[in-house]
Amino acid sequence: MAHPFPDAAGSLADMVGNWSPDAEEESFRLASLRWFLRFYQRIKPEVLRELETRVPQSLRECLFSGEEPKSDQTEALQGALESWIQEFGLPNTKRMKAEAILTLLHAPLARPKRRFWWWDTVGDVQRELKAESSYRRTYSFSFSFEAQGWTPADESIEAAQRRLRNEFANTLSEQAERWRRREKIAIDLFTLWRRHRGHVRNIRWLAHKQACPGLSQGMIARRWRLRPETVRRGLHSAAECIGLPCERIRQAQPGRKS
Repeated sequence: MAHPFPDAAGSLADMVGNWSPDAEEESFRLASLRWFLRFYQRIKPEVLRELETRVPQSLRECLFSGEEPKSDQTEALQGALESWIQEFGLPNTKRMKAEAILTLLHAPLARPKRRFWWWDTVGDVQRELKAESSYRRTYSFSFSFEAQGWTPADESIEAAQRRLRNEFANTLSEQAERWRRREKIAIDLFTLWRRHRGHVRNIRWLAHKQACPGLSQGMIARRWRLRPETVRRGLHSAAECIGLPCERIRQAQPGRKS
């Protein structure tokens, strides 16, 4: 899969930022967001149907074509995403917008009657292809390489070739190691679940809280047989991780059903 947000994409790239994590902490946060979205969709599956409804067909066709949107199209996309994020109580972050755009890009890959977040869609398609013995990895991982050029007065062309090959090989090795580190968490979500079950539990609480505004911290505490203060700290920790301001955690209204 080609990188959907190349450097030349201008305003669209500025809007969503660099969706690929550059460090292990970013991988951790990205995996946490994807767990949040999984839990959220189980409670409120209409979240993806509404995403597709909010973004006009013309904008989606522009995204599918790979062309850079015009400034007015980018503004329309920004407005559609932000209204959708606000209504459903999602984190208003570049990472969240990138996940939404990637979901729109890959929506045709999903089964007609089921909608997935893009990462789950890709994983589902991969499993089907692998079962058909036609699996082939097609993801791309971009990185840059810079080195001092050739100065004929200082070294021969053969020496410059050897130096550049060695420097590129070292850079490639470093980038491959970075990808392996991030893949360990960002691709395999169950790595996060196995290593940080308490954190995933907090993410689950937060997803249920945002999907069900009538759900109170006390209800969660009684369900898990924990102190309300433990639930409050867990919700705040999860919100900080995925970039949701604590004041945006939905509060239960008196007399409202969860």
